[in-house]
Amino acid sequence: MNRVVNVAALVAAVCGAAMSASADVRERVAVEPEALGSRFATRGAVDGIGFEAGEGFVLGDIAGQNGWLTNSNPLGDPPVLIGDMRVTDGVNDGNGSANALRFSVGPQAQGTAGIAQAPLTLGSNQVTVDTKIDDDFGANYFVRGLALASGGGATLSFLVEFDYRGSIFVQNPSSGDFTDTLAAWGQGLWRSLDVVIINNASDSAIDYFYNGNLIFQHTGLPAGLYLDVVQFGHDNFQAIGNGSFSGEPVPAGYFDNLRVVPTPGAAGLLAMGGLLSVRRRRR
Repeated sequence: MNRVVNVAALVAAVCGAAMSASADVRERVAVEPEALGSRFATRGAVDGIGFEAGEGFVLGDIAGQNGWLTNSNPLGDPPVLIGDMRVTDGVNDGNGSANALRFSVGPQAQGTAGIAQAPLTLGSNQVTVDTKIDDDFGANYFVRGLALASGGGATLSFLVEFDYRGSIFVQNPSSGDFTDTLAAWGQGLWRSLDVVIINNASDSAIDYFYNGNLIFQHTGLPAGLYLDVVQFGHDNFQAIGNGSFSGEPVPAGYFDNLRVVPTPGAAGLLAMGGLLSVRRRRR
C-alpha cells in the first residue's frame, strides 16, 4: 500500500524510506490547512488555475488566495516565516500567461522547504502544469500529489522533483525510492509536466511526461491509486545558484496553468492532517 505519513511519526517514516545516492535524509513538514474548500470538488470540473487577475488572484504572497495554503505563518507565536512563494507577473513571454506562481529564496534556513498547496481536488488521477526552472545549481523544486486518509495524515500518490543538478527525479509512492529519470529539465524554458495515474483491475501505474515526452513509468503499484491534493515546493537553496528571468537575476522556479482531472466517481471529502515527504540532498 502507499506509504502513510503523519505528524506523529515524521522521523520514523522518513528514515524508513530509501534515498538516492546523492543525499542524506531530510524531512519536509507539510501544510496544516485551515479550510477544506475545493473549486474542483464542488464543480466536478477540469478547470485550470492560471493565477490571473480574472480568476481573482493578485500579485503577492499566494497564501490565502482562492483557497491556496502555505506552511508560512507570520502571525504565529512564534512566527513561522517561509517563502518566497508568490504570484508574480512578467511571464507571458514563455507560455502566453501573464502571471505565474514563483518560488524563490525566503527567510528560512537553507534546506527548510517552502510548500504551497492548491485547493483540494478530490479523487483525481491526472495533473498537468507548466513549469519553468530558472535556477542553476541552486534549489530543488517539486510537485507532489497526496491522497488524504480518513484518520488524518495522507499517503503519497506521486512526487516529481527538479533536482538542482539539472535532472528530473520521481519517487515511488509505494517503496519511497527515488529514481533519476535521466531527463534534463530545460533551464529558463517553459515546459509542461503531466502525471497520469492509471488504475487497472489488480494494480496501478503512473506515467510521467515532460514537454510531451514520456520520461518514466512506475508500474505494479497498489490498485486504487488517486490523489486529493497537489503541493508545490522548494528547499530554499536559491541563494547559491544563478538565474535570470525577465531581466532580473532572481533564481526561481515557476509553475502555471495547473489542471487536475478528477477520476469518475471521485471520493468524498476527507479530513486532512499533517504529512511529510523526504528527499535526498547534496553531499
